[in-house]
Amino acid sequence: MQNLAARRWVTRFIIAALALIGARAGAQGPPRFASPALPPNHWAVNAARRAVVLGLTPREIGWAEGSLTQALAGWALLEASERSTSLAPAIHDAVAADWLRFTREFPEVAARLAPHARGP
Repeated sequence: MQNLAARRWVTRFIIAALALIGARAGAQGPPRFASPALPPNHWAVNAARRAVVLGLTPREIGWAEGSLTQALAGWALLEASERSTSLAPAIHDAVAADWLRFTREFPEVAARLAPHARGP
């Protein structure tokens, strides 16, 4: 009886670990290209901070002395937009609007972050 219970526990653990690995494999990591730093009071930095507070950004966001590059701010906004779909429509709409504004202001950076996304 104990062997059966142990096997079930191990099987469930392995399935959960594989699901977690599969989910992380599909996630895009931080940008691996250089971009200019944004001023600390830039709207995109403030929007990225809001997304962090809401728990919609990856843990790897990497705040460097309170400033972000265009690529990191855009990555945070893109991830937040994708992760906010399960939240209240008003929150998702606001986060998606921030990403859309970013794509308009920084189209080259946005295209590198989300080559599959179509521009406005």
